Amino acid sequence: MGSVQGVHINSLDPRTIVAEQEFILVINKTGGHTCIGDVLCFKVDATYGNGINVDVPDSANLSAFAGVGEEIVDDGAVLKAQTHGINYHALVLGHASLDEGDVLKPVAAASHFVYHGAADGLPYFAVYVGAAYTNVTTAALKSVILYGW
Repeated sequence: MGSVQGVHINSLDPRTIVAEQEFILVINKTGGHTCIGDVLCFKVDATYGNGINVDVPDSANLSAFAGVGEEIVDDGAVLKAQTHGINYHALVLGHASLDEGDVLKPVAAASHFVYHGAADGLPYFAVYVGAAYTNVTTAALKSVILYGW
């Protein structure tokens, strides 16, 4: 039986993060299909909380961020999720404007990020806005920088 291997990347320099990307394979347990750009969190319940099953964020798993979905798959299928590096198609919903470097967080019962502000309360990962946006009033695919776990 194989094991999942992760590579810890110790770089906070945005000039080097462009080339560094990390992905994991997970199993969709959302009850429906996932789309490219969906925010995914690990399932933390007793039935599916095995460290490989993912769901849309909810109040129980907000700190168990798994990554941004890279494929469109049905429930029960394996998909690739990006955990580190620049991602050009994450779903982001914000307030009137988002500035480059603003911190984002997953939202309960949704598949997108929203503005968070300071980096407190986000263990093991951080998500930053990759470019400034204005009038972000509906969820749209945007550039984000993922500092993976």
